[in-house]
Amino acid sequence: MRALLPLIALGASLTACPARGRDEDEVVGAQSLPETRKRTPRTDPGFRPLFAGNVDPGADDDKFSFSLKLPCTVPARQFTYRSKKHSRVVRLNVVFEEHNEGYQVRMQDLQLETFDGERLDNDAPELYEVAKTFVSAVSTQLPTFVVSKKGAFVETLDAAELVAKMREESSPLVSKKVLDALDDDAELMAYLETLTHSRWHDWVGRWNGRSIRPGEQQQEQEQLPGTWTEASIDVDSTVEHLGTLGDSARLRFLRSKNVATDDRVSALATDQVRELTARMGLEAPPPGVIGPIRWESTLYAVLDPASVRPHRTRRETVVEAGDHRFRRIEEWEFDWTHATGCR
Repeated sequence: MRALLPLIALGASLTACPARGRDEDEVVGAQSLPETRKRTPRTDPGFRPLFAGNVDPGADDDKFSFSLKLPCTVPARQFTYRSKKHSRVVRLNVVFEEHNEGYQVRMQDLQLETFDGERLDNDAPELYEVAKTFVSAVSTQLPTFVVSKKGAFVETLDAAELVAKMREESSPLVSKKVLDALDDDAELMAYLETLTHSRWHDWVGRWNGRSIRPGEQQQEQEQLPGTWTEASIDVDSTVEHLGTLGDSARLRFLRSKNVATDDRVSALATDQVRELTARMGLEAPPPGVIGPIRWESTLYAVLDPASVRPHRTRRETVVEAGDHRFRRIEEWEFDWTHATGCR
């Protein structure tokens, strides 16, 4: 499950310059920091290539089943990447707490480690001050969500209060264009629900309950929701078990890939882009400019099948519409060796 989030940027871009081909890359989650000085963008050194799995064709099926013991706090790092333009590394703690019959999941203790490949330290005082302001704003607007003890996503908590805070203070998590376009709070809450659900889906939900042997591919359909509407379509999906990781007999490497090119995707995208641009007070781009659309999303995960604890996930989404191309990458690493509790 992953919403067509790049279409928001796509609509604004197509409206602003419909006759010119562009290659745009979008940061996942928070917006870019304001420019504070000239600097040379470069790939973040922390954004590393993925592992190679070892496949034993005679191995038995792996059965993935979520389990967790409280209290549990796990250090994590989030990498976001925009081609050669921007990258960002954020350190934080992911905290699991008891909530009714399930678990509450919240993110806290944020630290912005690098921005555009530059470390935030005393050698970059202007950037450091902006980063502190950015982190302070983000920390008060991170959605907290609930999952069941079996690992199913349940809901986003306090969505109404969070939306009110975003509108009152402006938000580094959701762009002003989106806030202005989604003037109905119920729509913005649905948008936030999609974001939090998608994150848990990448960490755990896509793999939980699955039985698959190393080297096996499973063909299925996955629901692709609209960005903020209730519209959705089913797309063909392939899940592949890429094997174990080197000397670690405990960790497994999996991949899920969706590619959608048919008229249903173009129709859904066209309707949403046209509605969004209309809400922005902009002229909708001509039909020929928007479509046809090719949407491709690949999710990698390194995790322990006995608990479905994610050790590393990476989602890359590419949306192509005519000469326009948008690429977004988000990667997470979880340091379970330094977790508190969680046993």
